[in-house]
Amino acid sequence: MFTTLKDGPYQPLTWLSYACDYRFWGLNPAGYHFVNIAIHAINASLFYLICLRLFRLGESREKTAIFAAAFAALFFSIHPLRVQSVAWITERRDVLCGLFYLGAILLYLNYCGAQSKGIKRLLFGTCWAVYLMALLSKGIAIIFPAVLLILDLYPLKRLPSSPNEWFERKYCGIWFEKMLFLIPAGIIGFIGLIGQLKFGGVETIGNLGFLDRGMLALYSIAFYVSKTFLPIGLVPLYEMPEPFNPWKLKFIIGALFTLGVTTFLLGKVRTRPILVAAWAYFIVALLPVIGLVKFGQELVANRYTYLPSLGIALALGAGLLKLLKNASSLKSIWLAGTVVILSVLGLLTWRQSEIWHDEITLWQYARLAYPNQPLVSYILGTVMDKNGRKSDAVRYYLEAARLHPQYFQGFLNLALRDVADNHPEDADEYLQVVLAGESANAVAHNTMGLVMVERRDLNGAIAQFREALRLEPNYPNAAKNLAGALRLENYH
Repeated sequence: MFTTLKDGPYQPLTWLSYACDYRFWGLNPAGYHFVNIAIHAINASLFYLICLRLFRLGESREKTAIFAAAFAALFFSIHPLRVQSVAWITERRDVLCGLFYLGAILLYLNYCGAQSKGIKRLLFGTCWAVYLMALLSKGIAIIFPAVLLILDLYPLKRLPSSPNEWFERKYCGIWFEKMLFLIPAGIIGFIGLIGQLKFGGVETIGNLGFLDRGMLALYSIAFYVSKTFLPIGLVPLYEMPEPFNPWKLKFIIGALFTLGVTTFLLGKVRTRPILVAAWAYFIVALLPVIGLVKFGQELVANRYTYLPSLGIALALGAGLLKLLKNASSLKSIWLAGTVVILSVLGLLTWRQSEIWHDEITLWQYARLAYPNQPLVSYILGTVMDKNGRKSDAVRYYLEAARLHPQYFQGFLNLALRDVADNHPEDADEYLQVVLAGESANAVAHNTMGLVMVERRDLNGAIAQFREALRLEPNYPNAAKNLAGALRLENYH
């Protein structure tokens, strides 16, 4: 578990958690879901304690700080954007990383507030160890050192607001602390990048240029803000358009929004530091997943908001705290408003979780919400095929191939299954479709050769196997099949 880079990410503690699940629940999914929900509930509690600690720095009254912290924690935990991270068992890494990440932040706050040197050393060492566990759960935790710097600036004020003073001798200890966190972050981040490169998960500059990445990053930030405040139309997959056109209207609007908010808040550093800190945290927490280094085929993903959304939730809690302190006569109205907001979020989350009831429901909903995503149609085809609904699978595979030629792969899936099930006559029809759309597909030529062998067309089969080897000279199955066909030809 500690040496594998399966599918790209380095997440040994996540794999270990699955092993523990299997020991207790076997393959019963209910147990895995229970663990995800339990960890998420603990994360909500940890975030509540963090918010309470930060709100108390302003010497807020106990009850007022409790209400504000509870609102922030509930806003984070019952938001519809959390559904993908919690309901999808594969995303155990989100909640598990969140557990150690939030625990490390709470320990860091206690470390900063401790008076005894011995206690401080103990808290710092424990914080470092817990942070390492966050890194070993999911690489997104590499943001942690930068997050601590934001906390040091505000609200802890361990660093002065003027950058010119940051590197004075008296602040060397603060920078040394961060270096101790940067070392494991750099090592784990490098291992994770190697894993993604190994499994082809990173887009090259040739495929996605610097301008494209910049526009994608700015758009992503705006997208996640919009879905935080208007969480409707959430789907499991937002496909990266091909080709990517950074000058489409939605990308321009997103970039202008992000730049506009950032510019506005830079002018509020002295008067609204909590908003500036929350926005800085939001951007920093999103940096690994907004496309500057592009992973996979997704434009954006709901699950990427698990840690970044903490900043917005904290800012909203701080806003409620200010309202409760400055307008105590309207306290009942503000509290009623928070109940309404949380009730709406809870209802939307309940509806969102129902979409994740089963894979057919999930992908049918995704297709209805975004009908022109070829990958969604292709996935829905594979799901239908797996569930024995072959006619529906063909329909969705055709739809995917119409939207993008590369998704002729769906028909190849059907052909491979028919060959395995000894139905070569059915496979022939699908292979004709694949080869008409993608003649340079070595697997399709090899499979067509197997179909021709079954039809006793040895000359045609040999030609197909040779074409497969011409396209992929190191294709062992095609070489083996060609040798077998040649032996049969000589025998006859």
